[in-house]
Amino acid sequence: MLGFLDCRFATKEFWLGYWLKSFLSSVRANYFLFVQNLLFFPALVTSTEKSYLDLIFEKTGIAGYFDILVTGDMVSHGKPDPECYNLAAQKLSVAASECLVFEDAPSGILAGKNAGMKVIAVPSPYVKGNEAFQKADLIVDTLRDITLEKNC
Repeated sequence: MLGFLDCRFATKEFWLGYWLKSFLSSVRANYFLFVQNLLFFPALVTSTEKSYLDLIFEKTGIAGYFDILVTGDMVSHGKPDPECYNLAAQKLSVAASECLVFEDAPSGILAGKNAGMKVIAVPSPYVKGNEAFQKADLIVDTLRDITLEKNC
């Protein structure tokens, strides 16, 4: 299995600041990253440019949790095109059917589904009602709602 985590939506500064504060402030979220790294081959797939992602990694120290990075400047087509997720699966030498995508954005959910992957949606309050979320295999309010016992 493969865990993807996408960290870009809306304006980069606002959303990443909001997401990182809520995500990294939780001990359980750090535990999630730790367990994810032990049990899966985690990749981070984002539409943002690598230079901006490097800044986020510098501020948070979470770069080591990901085996593969795919950024917006590595692909020709943005989400909802599946190119970014297909590239990550290819880099990890796994089939799309073995991948699990964690997404917060409607276009990312569609990209994951278009790639033939399972998708867990974690919608922000700003996009919660978007119909793309109905295509996700599971919708949760926060990453804290995900447990191996409950969801695997």
